[in-house]
Amino acid sequence: MGLASIFYSRGLLTFVLLFISDTETCYISYTTKICNGNTSNVSVSALSTAHNGITTLTIANTNLSELQEGNISLPFFPRLTTLHLYSNGIRVFSNYIISNNIAIKTLSLQANKLKVIPVDALKHLPNLTYLDLSRNEITRTESFVFHWNTLLEYLYLKGNGIHDIQRHAFFSLVNVKILILSKNFINYIPLEELKSLRRLETLNLSHNNISMLLKANGGFSLSLQFLYLTQNKLRFIAGHALNVPRGLILLDAERNHISQISSLAFGNDSINLISLNLNHNELVTIPVFLLRRLPKLKSFGIAWNRVTVVPTEAFKGNSLLKYINLGWNRIHFVHEMSLTGLQSLQHLDLRFNNISSLPSRLFNPVGDFSLLLGGNNFSCNCEIRFLQEWLRKTIFFAEDLFCLIAGFENHTNLISFEFSDICVDETTSVEVSTDVMMTRTPSKPLSILRNWKVAAGVFTVSVGLLFVVVLKAIPKKLERKSTENRTPGGRHETSDAQ
Repeated sequence: MGLASIFYSRGLLTFVLLFISDTETCYISYTTKICNGNTSNVSVSALSTAHNGITTLTIANTNLSELQEGNISLPFFPRLTTLHLYSNGIRVFSNYIISNNIAIKTLSLQANKLKVIPVDALKHLPNLTYLDLSRNEITRTESFVFHWNTLLEYLYLKGNGIHDIQRHAFFSLVNVKILILSKNFINYIPLEELKSLRRLETLNLSHNNISMLLKANGGFSLSLQFLYLTQNKLRFIAGHALNVPRGLILLDAERNHISQISSLAFGNDSINLISLNLNHNELVTIPVFLLRRLPKLKSFGIAWNRVTVVPTEAFKGNSLLKYINLGWNRIHFVHEMSLTGLQSLQHLDLRFNNISSLPSRLFNPVGDFSLLLGGNNFSCNCEIRFLQEWLRKTIFFAEDLFCLIAGFENHTNLISFEFSDICVDETTSVEVSTDVMMTRTPSKPLSILRNWKVAAGVFTVSVGLLFVVVLKAIPKKLERKSTENRTPGGRHETSDAQ
């Protein structure tokens, strides 16, 4: 027990003083011991002190050369199952460090300076179920490196420099459920090496250099549920490239350069995918036929792409779809039957496109849902009145949309706009352009202004006509008067003439 064993014969008082010295550099609470170099000056002697009740030992942010070179042996902790050794600058993780505690189940070595996976130490940890080697300097995974860790369920290799996965690197990992390989330099999906992972549920390959997905031979693990391919260099997804099991729940391929995706990307059969994220790519069309193989889809994102049209029956067969994000595209046309079949829709995002009008029958087959339309340029005429009525009735949040009246600088809110002011009859209207504004300006003053102009015009025309009538009447009256003055008894003659 380190120094305690040397001075134990001097009695209880010395032992208590030693315990206090330990707590000055390490924090002990019930079953946890924490030695954090950011909050205290951790010494080797503090690490050499064991306590019977400890189940979790954390040593972090130290600069101990003995620990960094693997020349320190941790004392025996009878109940120790969890060991965290992060941010210590460890270059060598030797068997010597953990030789007294081979019952460890959880080992975290993240944020150190390991260049290779410490296979010699892992050999002596057969009970390991959780291993975190993230943020080291590992460049490759050697063959059979985890051969002795058959109970491992969670393996984290995130943020290394891995570019090479050797054959049989994951051999014997038959119980792994989560494998995190994100933020490395991997340029392909190591399907051959993943075959042995029969219980794999989550595979994260985000932030790598994978450029394409070609036809896969054999496919992924049958138990796979979550596949993350975010922020790679994908440009094309070929047919059968994602021969995933029917139980796949989520595919996240956000922030790639995907411009094409085959309708057979998931194979010939439909699968039970629930969430598909294709945001931040370069797609120009909605992959309609791909979606029809996803009957259980509930969330679909294709925002920040180059889509121009929402075609007819775009989501036919996706009756369970609840959330659709089509925002930040180049959409200028939405077909009136594009939402046909969406029986569960709750949210549709069409913000920041080039939409100037929507068909009045667009919402007919669909119930009430949240609709976001900001950032478009609607042509606000009588044909768009249905949108105002729909936004007034919805129980969901209705964002402010504003119409710009031609010839005026003021704007009016689409929801409160008086369409009767511009809709003379069912076929005639004054066309108005729409913009999204940050402040509201009521439309009533504009209505009064327009009515005043009409009244002024009518008055001017009436006065003009009256003036013409008067001018025509004056010469005739003067002529009659002149005749009367020249002829005696003119009134009688005039009367007889009449």
